[in-house]
Amino acid sequence: MQLFLGRHENKVDAKGRVSVPAPFRAALAKEEYDGVVLFKAPAAPAIEAISMERMKLYVESVDHLDMFTPKQNKLAAKIFERSEMPKFDSHGRILLPGWMMEFSKITNRALFVGRGNGFRIWEPSAYAEEEAKLQDDEDLEELSFRLIKPPPMGADS
Repeated sequence: MQLFLGRHENKVDAKGRVSVPAPFRAALAKEEYDGVVLFKAPAAPAIEAISMERMKLYVESVDHLDMFTPKQNKLAAKIFERSEMPKFDSHGRILLPGWMMEFSKITNRALFVGRGNGFRIWEPSAYAEEEAKLQDDEDLEELSFRLIKPPPMGADS
């Protein structure tokens, strides 16, 4: 299982190439596909990035929905129809598609933000705005207590 943690900011060159952070490339190194899958992040001006294996799980999940329903069609369109699959070059860089750079407003800097089983690529100031919104969210404290619950007392005995 890949694990993507932390934040890393890198320069984007004039052609749209950006170096994927070494820890993220290391997490993808065991993959058969030598690259990453990109698509528009849902409800955020960022690029979602996952492994090909993770994308296969998304495909299976969507396949379990009722076929040809409006919800299934919409989800498939949002994720699959405009996905891109850039491969790593010899320097560990990927080419960000121009339309994705335009959507996310990425120009000369890209911020890679780990999200556990994937990562997002942000324009740094857009992420700073998003992060400020998250800091004000009272629901996060409640959710954090639900994420990891200690086992009940005496569960091991």
